[in-house]
Amino acid sequence: ARFADDLRNLLRRAGVRKERVAFVFDEANAVEPAFLEQMNALLASGEVPALFEGDEMAALMQQCREAAQAAGDGARTEAQLWSTFVANVQRHLHVIFTMNPSGVDWKNRSATSPALFNRCVVDVVGDWSAAALQQVADQLTRPMALGMPLEADGAEGTPRPYAGPRSPTFAHGGDDAAAEATRLALVRALVEAHAVAERRSALTRRQLARGGGGSGGGGL
Repeated sequence: ARFADDLRNLLRRAGVRKERVAFVFDEANAVEPAFLEQMNALLASGEVPALFEGDEMAALMQQCREAAQAAGDGARTEAQLWSTFVANVQRHLHVIFTMNPSGVDWKNRSATSPALFNRCVVDVVGDWSAAALQQVADQLTRPMALGMPLEADGAEGTPRPYAGPRSPTFAHGGDDAAAEATRLALVRALVEAHAVAERRSALTRRQLARGGGGSGGGGL
């Protein structure tokens, strides 16, 4: 009930008073599945089903009507008032949802609450675990056509440049097994490259903190 009250207050501020509001919501606050369902609906459409009902809806429509009259819009239907309210919420309310990208919750939520991802900008802050890095690299490399050698052209076997990508199958055996082995090697290389970049960045920060500038050696 308290979460619903807070949500109604936020929507009134953004939808009626046109305040620019940032709502910071951490995954630890999602103590009930309904919380994420409401946030997903809000991001997808600008409204939460059944959030305003009965007296709450009547009071909201009165506030919207007064705001419209103060703006010189005159008398409007409730449908027009609601449409303006939703448009103002979409324009002025910004949702910041913080969560840990590692583990199964990230994948599950991307499936059950897609608006948390396709209606938001994913901004990675802080350290990533090796498992999370591997998962991202794995997903990014799956569509790639890897492990394809240069094609021979002519009796002399002169190599011909690769003509373009094709859809990989990555089945067991033959060239597909080699392609999958290449992809997994690339996943490991991407994870290691990220780790090396993090170590180099940490080293540079320490050098700058000591006043040593960005030059100088140092093993990783």
